[in-house]
Amino acid sequence: TVNLPAMGTTKYKKDLLLETDWIADTAPGVANWDNGVFASLESLFADGPVLNPDGTTGVRLIIDHGQGGAFTEGGDTMTPNHISIGYEATCPDPIRCGRGYVSFHDYKNNYFNPDRLGLFHYYIMARTHWRSPNTGGQAEFPDGNLEGDDVFCIAQRGNAANFECIAHELGHNLGLAHGGLIGPPSADLFDHTNGSPNLYSIMNYSYSYGGVPQGCTAPTWFRAWWDGNFYQNPAGGPATFSEGIRMPLVEANINENTGVCDNIPWDLNKEEFSGDARGDGRYTVGPLDVVNAFSESVMELACCNWRGQQFWQDGTLATVRDYDQWGNMILDFRTCWTENKGTPRRPRC
Repeated sequence: TVNLPAMGTTKYKKDLLLETDWIADTAPGVANWDNGVFASLESLFADGPVLNPDGTTGVRLIIDHGQGGAFTEGGDTMTPNHISIGYEATCPDPIRCGRGYVSFHDYKNNYFNPDRLGLFHYYIMARTHWRSPNTGGQAEFPDGNLEGDDVFCIAQRGNAANFECIAHELGHNLGLAHGGLIGPPSADLFDHTNGSPNLYSIMNYSYSYGGVPQGCTAPTWFRAWWDGNFYQNPAGGPATFSEGIRMPLVEANINENTGVCDNIPWDLNKEEFSGDARGDGRYTVGPLDVVNAFSESVMELACCNWRGQQFWQDGTLATVRDYDQWGNMILDFRTCWTENKGTPRRPRC
């Protein structure tokens, strides 16, 4: 019932299918709309360093946003026009949600053709997450029945079509975490170690906006006039996922003289600032904590205390690695569903 060849799919090419809808507040022509969002998304995946059996490179992202022809099911203006959204059936925190909470899955049940289940990822251009107005978006990992196919971004600062947010959240659908890949099944954790300088990926909060660093040079920083804090300048490179080719950083024995590639020095000290530059102004050889743990730090998980319990500890315990995210994408999220009887792509599934 779904005519995939009419949409441009072919047998020997990696295809990724996405349907997108919105509410009135985030619809084209209403919000601060970036008309190039879909083309930018398509280019990010098309430029990916992966091979196909037909001899081409990259992943073909096919988006149904209601543009016509074979693409007529996307582009719906959904109702009601929510205030906040989440995956929960009802808002877990009425104080935060206030009035106007709508579940993602209520929208999906009304606006997504069930014939497309197992084929299409479903993306909603939303207004605000119930947890916080600063939350950028949310997505499912491919880790259970009917998961790995839902994703939404919120209209931060009035911008309802930020392709970098969509690519980041869609990366979670593909099994990519902030710190690399989905964690091992024995740990039942996701590797959300964040701010790893050698993970050149849009999944890394350090490089989610503005691109990954170009070459092997360190990003630059600026002191914000509004709060006096330091923020990273846009790295100026492409928005992409990591390839796993940067040097690992062993925090117990860091050599900043060699950096993360090509022996280009990099002042990795994340705690100090010298003038208008991040770092302490010298190249350290020895122990150094280089990870910014914006969220759970699996890489710095210390195991175990005297009771055998795991506990979190920041410091110089991590080996911070680059991961081949492009080479480990879970394109067929159906292999992770619990009723699947085939061979899963990865142990996590």
